[in-house]
Amino acid sequence: MGDKGKVKIDVSNVSKTFIGEYGQKIEALRNVSFKVYEGEFLTVVGPSGCGKTTLLKIIAGLEKPDEGYVKIDGKIVGGPVSGLGYIPQEFSLFPWRTVVENIEFGLEVNGVPKAERKRIVKRLIGLVGLEGFEKSFPKELSGGMKQKVAIARALAIDPIVLLLDEPFANLDAQTRSYMQREFLRIWHEHRKTVIFVTHHIEEAIYLADRIILLSSRPGRVKMELKINLPRPRIVTSPEFVNVRAKLLKELEEDFIKTFNM
Repeated sequence: MGDKGKVKIDVSNVSKTFIGEYGQKIEALRNVSFKVYEGEFLTVVGPSGCGKTTLLKIIAGLEKPDEGYVKIDGKIVGGPVSGLGYIPQEFSLFPWRTVVENIEFGLEVNGVPKAERKRIVKRLIGLVGLEGFEKSFPKELSGGMKQKVAIARALAIDPIVLLLDEPFANLDAQTRSYMQREFLRIWHEHRKTVIFVTHHIEEAIYLADRIILLSSRPGRVKMELKINLPRPRIVTSPEFVNVRAKLLKELEEDFIKTFNM
């Protein structure tokens, strides 16, 4: 996927400045522009504090840009986008609800009949591999299982776009690697348009059709890189290592420039 076709998301000249605790201006994003195509898996990487989360919130309609705009399916985003799946870094599960009840929450809010909810949730439980844990509460689940519940909950509403903000950052290395493979499997089945924010270069290369590299704050698009490596990708292959070196070089140059300012 990722070949140019229908534009699903159009981010155009987006800038955002916040006022800090002591009244200082903090410029998070400056003139950020890129397009995301139908069914594409796009990852966004960049140094800490470069505005990745702010960008995701603007796309979701949870923050308003000071300048520029975001369009989804040709319509300008002016507030929270209906039918959009957003998965934050924290699991954000309801501790008093079981796995099934967490997954069906969005369906309940949307007034989906109980029988239909049960059918959708049963299919998703199978998709993410949580059979046998339907009645478990979040405190009884591992980190990877909690993230599977979050993914299933986002998919339950059949979202037009999936936005993920460093969803695997709090997992141990082995679980993170497993969840990357699992999420790609799920994406291959559903073919949703995905924007996946991460600070982990190898994760970005392993997952993406295309990578957007943001500069240090204020975040600007420093590079767009199409990843032509066949899946499943081998992180030790020379081709993978070359892409990683290219991205790390750009990040290091940006860090040195910022450090010497």
